[in-house]
Amino acid sequence: MLIDGWTLARSSTLDADICIVGAGPAGLTLASELADWPGTVVLVESGGADASADAQLLNAAAVDGDPYGGLERSRHRQVGGTARLWNTPLRRVSGAKFVPLDPVDFRGLNGRPAWPLQYADLEPDYRRAHTVAGLGRFGYEGSAWDLPPPPLPPDHPVFASRVFQFGPAARFCADLPGELARAANITLCHSATAIGFRWRGSTVAAVDAVTASGVPLTINARRVVLAAGGVEN
Repeated sequence: MLIDGWTLARSSTLDADICIVGAGPAGLTLASELADWPGTVVLVESGGADASADAQLLNAAAVDGDPYGGLERSRHRQVGGTARLWNTPLRRVSGAKFVPLDPVDFRGLNGRPAWPLQYADLEPDYRRAHTVAGLGRFGYEGSAWDLPPPPLPPDHPVFASRVFQFGPAARFCADLPGELARAANITLCHSATAIGFRWRGSTVAAVDAVTASGVPLTINARRVVLAAGGVEN
C-alpha cells in the first residue's frame, strides 16, 4: 500500500511490527525481504514519488574534514534514494558499477587496523545482494569470463585482472517500489521525514515524523531499522 504524506490533512498514526526509515536501496531491499512475512511493515521516506526541490533542501549541511562535494549533490530524497543519482550509462538507461571488496581489503594495510570479519563472512550476503541488484552470475575474476587475454600475466605479483558488473538504477527506482506497493503487509509512506524517536526505557517505541505539508505522523513499531543512508545514520 502507498501513502502520500501530502494527502494527510491531520495528525495521523500508523502501527507496524517493523518501521524502516528510508526507501533507498537498503530500505527497499529489506522491505522486499519482508514482503511475505506474517508481520506488518511501514517504510517511511522523506522524499516523494517524484523529485522535489524542497525535499532536497533537507540535505543542506556543513561538511568538515576532507574535501567533499556535499550532501546536496551526493544524496537524494525520493523513493529509490540515491540510486536516482546513479549515472553510469547503460543501454539507454542509467545505473551503477558493482564489485565486492577483495579479501586483501580486510587485512588492515598501511597502518589501518584489520577488519573484525573476513571476505568469507560477507560472501553469502554479497551473493544475495547480487540477485537483488539484478546482476548476472556471481563472478568478478577476469578468468571467470570469456574475455580477451589480459595484458598482464595471471600470476603478476601486484596486479590482478578483475571485472565490474553493471546494474540498472530502475531495479531500485521502479521494480522494488512497485513490488512493495502490491504487498499486502507493506505500507510505503513517502513525503514524510522522520525527525525523532519515542522511547520506552532503552527501546524505541515509535518514530515521530512530519509530512511535507507539516502534518505530524507517528509510527508505532516493535522494531525500528534506520536505512536512511550512511551519512544520515
